[in-house]
Amino acid sequence: MIDEKELPKDWEIVALGDIVEKMTNGASVQQFEEKNGYPISRIETIWNQTIDLDRVKYIKENDPAFVEKYAIRENDILFSHINSDPHLGKTAIFKLKNFTLIHGINLLLIRASQKVYADYLNYQLIYLRRTGIFARIAQKSVNQSSINQAKLKKLEIILPPLNEQYRIVEKIEELFSELDKGIENLKAAQKQLKVYRQAVLKWAFEGKLTDGNVKDGELPEGWQLKRIADMADVNPKIPNKGSIPDSMDVQFLPMKLVEEVSGKINLTELRLYGEVKKGYTPFINDDVIFAKVTPCMENGKIAVVDKLRNGIGFGSSEFHVIRSKGEVKSQYLFNFLVQERFRSEAENSMTGAVGLRRVPKQFIENYLLPVPPDNVQDLVIQEIESRLSVCDKIEETITNSLQQSEALRQSILKKAFEGKLVKAEIKSLYKPKNTYFYQMQLLGIVAAASKEKGINHGEMTIAKYAYLLDKVYQIPTYYDYKRWHLGPYPPEIKKAINNAKFFTKKNNAIEVKDIDTLTKYTYPYSDKLKDAVDDLSDIFARYTGNERPHQIELLATVCKVIEDIQSTDLKTIRASMTEWKIDLATTRFKNKAEKFSEEETEKCLKLINNKGWHLKLLRNE
Repeated sequence: MIDEKELPKDWEIVALGDIVEKMTNGASVQQFEEKNGYPISRIETIWNQTIDLDRVKYIKENDPAFVEKYAIRENDILFSHINSDPHLGKTAIFKLKNFTLIHGINLLLIRASQKVYADYLNYQLIYLRRTGIFARIAQKSVNQSSINQAKLKKLEIILPPLNEQYRIVEKIEELFSELDKGIENLKAAQKQLKVYRQAVLKWAFEGKLTDGNVKDGELPEGWQLKRIADMADVNPKIPNKGSIPDSMDVQFLPMKLVEEVSGKINLTELRLYGEVKKGYTPFINDDVIFAKVTPCMENGKIAVVDKLRNGIGFGSSEFHVIRSKGEVKSQYLFNFLVQERFRSEAENSMTGAVGLRRVPKQFIENYLLPVPPDNVQDLVIQEIESRLSVCDKIEETITNSLQQSEALRQSILKKAFEGKLVKAEIKSLYKPKNTYFYQMQLLGIVAAASKEKGINHGEMTIAKYAYLLDKVYQIPTYYDYKRWHLGPYPPEIKKAINNAKFFTKKNNAIEVKDIDTLTKYTYPYSDKLKDAVDDLSDIFARYTGNERPHQIELLATVCKVIEDIQSTDLKTIRASMTEWKIDLATTRFKNKAEKFSEEETEKCLKLINNKGWHLKLLRNE
C-alpha cells in the first residue's frame, strides 16, 4: 500500500469498515432451478465481475420483511469472500433498476456509506484483488480460501475527497472504454484468423492450393479418397514393447499440455516406463494424437508428437493415436483432422453419457481421406504452412497485445489510486467576453434542444434546467441561484429570455427566434451541453401535463437543498425543505416539505445518488 505521505493533499488512507454502511452475508434458504419466485445470487452470479442473471437460482420466500432485508439495492457491491484463490475477491456492482435480486449466502454484500462513491470503491477492490492481497490475507483450506469480515473491514482503502472520486471514476471508465474497443477489435481479428485458417485447410484438401484448375466437387488428377484405416493404424501398440525396461524414462503428456488447434505440445513431464505402461495411451515419434473426449475434441486438442524422450510417450487415456502406414505423412493427417468440418462430424458420431462422450475409433478408421501423390502431399503441407505461419505470427501479436491490455488496465487503476490519473481540479479559466450573450446562448440551446425532445420550457422550468446544468453538469451559467418560491431561481434570467431579438413566448412556452446567431459563436461546453439536455430529457420525457414541471421543480429543489446543507440524509433534507418557504397566493403550500411528500423526495434522492450527482453537490472546496 502506498504511504499516506505520497498521496495528494486531502487524500487519506482509511479502513474499509469505516466507509461502508453495511457488510453482511446473504440469506441461507433453499434454492431451486425453476424460474418461480425471486432470483437469488450465488457465487457464480459474479463470475465475470458483472451480475449474470443466467447464473442465479430461485427461492419461494416472498415475505415482505424478508425481501426488504435481503433485496440487493442499486450500487450495492457483491464480494466473493469464499472461493479458490484465482477467484477470491471478485466483485460486481448492482446497477439494475426496478429489479429484485435476493442476496444469497457465500457472497458478501458491501453497501458504501456517503463517504465513498460505490463505483470508486468497486474499482479499488478490483485493483486490490489483482495485487493478490485477498489471497494473502485469506484463511486457507482444501480447494478454497476465505476472508472473514473482521479482516476485510481492516483493509486499507485510499480515499480522496468525494468530488475527486467522481472524477477518477469518470476517467477510469473513459480509458477502459477505449481499451475495451481495442480489445474488441483484437478479438474480432482473432475470429477472422480462425475463419481464414479453416478456409486454407478446406482449399488444401480440395486440391485448390496446388491445382488452380480443379473444379468444385472434384479432386485433382492423381488424388484418391481412401479410408483412414487403409492409410494408418488407429491406437496401435508400441513396437518391441516387451524389451523396454521399467526404469527407462519416457515422455508423459497429459491433456493439459496439448494446445488447441495449433498442434503445439509441451514436453516437460517425464515418467518411468513402469509407472505408465498400464492405464495410459502409448505413442511414438511421428504419431498423431487426437483427443476423443468432449470438450477436448471439439476444442481441437490434436498434435503430431515428436522429440519424445527415448522415442516413446504416454498420455491421457482420452487420446486416440493415429500412426501412418507410410503412404500418408503425419503432418498431412494432422492438418486434415484439425479441420472444423472433420471435428464437427466427429462430434456428431460421439457416443456415451452427456458430459463424457467420446469419438469411437471406428469413426476415424472409416472416414474418407483425400490422398494426393507423395510429392503433392509435401507441396500441400508447404502451402498450408506458408499461409498458416503468417497467421501464427499475427496470432502471437494479438495474444501479446491482449495480455498487455490487461496489464494496462491494472496500470490505469494503480495510477488512479496513487492520485496520478487525473490532475488536481482547476476552476475553469474560461470567461465569456459577453456573459449576457453567453447566457442567452445556453438558454437558447436548452430551449431548442428540449423542444426537439418534445419538452417545452417556461421561465421557471428553464431556470431549473439552468441550475442543474451549473451545479450537476458543471456547465457554468454565471447566475446566482436563490431559494425561490418555485425552486432555485436567478432573477437575472428574465433579462435573457425577454430579449425579443432571440426569444419569444407562445402559450407561455419559450421559443427561440434566431438559433443560428446564438450558435454561431463557439464556446467550450457545446458537447457537454448537448449531452446534459439529452440526459435531462430522458428523465422528464416520461411525465406529461402538470406532472412534468412538478418533477423538474422537485429535482432542482432537492439538489439545491443538498448543495446548501451538504448532506444527503433524508431527514435533514426534509427539515431544510420545511424551512424553504413558499409565499404565493396561487398555492396552498407554505413550504417545500408540504408541496413534495417524503415518499417522492426519497425517490428523487435515490435518483440523485444513483446518477452520482450528490458527489458534485457535496463538493469539498
